[in-house]
Amino acid sequence: VKNLLIEKCGIAEENVMGILDSAATGEGIVDALAALKDQSQPDDSVLIWYSGHAFPDSPQGTYLVPHDFDSQNPDSTISAEKLHELITAIPARSKTVVLDTHLNPKLVELARRDKGYALLLAEDSPKSQAAEASIDGRYFGVFTYELVQALTKNLGAPLAKVKEQVEQGIAARKRFAQRPLFVCNKDDSFLMSAGTPADWLEAFDFALRRSYSASLI
Repeated sequence: VKNLLIEKCGIAEENVMGILDSAATGEGIVDALAALKDQSQPDDSVLIWYSGHAFPDSPQGTYLVPHDFDSQNPDSTISAEKLHELITAIPARSKTVVLDTHLNPKLVELARRDKGYALLLAEDSPKSQAAEASIDGRYFGVFTYELVQALTKNLGAPLAKVKEQVEQGIAARKRFAQRPLFVCNKDDSFLMSAGTPADWLEAFDFALRRSYSASLI
């Protein structure tokens, strides 16, 4: 992902922040998002990319599972509401959030309602699995790998086309049934999501998603 941003997107290396392994605590993630709020300007484009564990639909409201997660302490996770609040507070014009983890219906609802950022998710149902696999001798989230491949080949393509390429890449591996979900303006390109309300996709009912799949990308 870092190479994609530097080599293909032309982003300066000092503007790419990574939080890995033991540094990816709840506090570390929250502090990094708060720093983006303080450092971003209204004309900036911001990308937030999370690959890790999550609770898809917890009644306690938990969602992202940081490195220091404590099963006895629900506050050690990051809720969908908290994540949405932190992202929304960033003043950048364009915000893209990639989550290679379980889908959370509440976050999808909030992203659709406020239309302030593009949300690219590894799966379209809380019941499906964001798969991981050994690819070319390295271990990847399958969604992350296929998304990076699609963007490397055609960075300026509309997100609807990018999603199609990601789906084809996942399907070609045959072992994985996951289907990505993009909540965004289908005509935007990566890192250029302006969040125009009239162009955003309609909400969906998880139980009936197959009947209106044409309204999603």
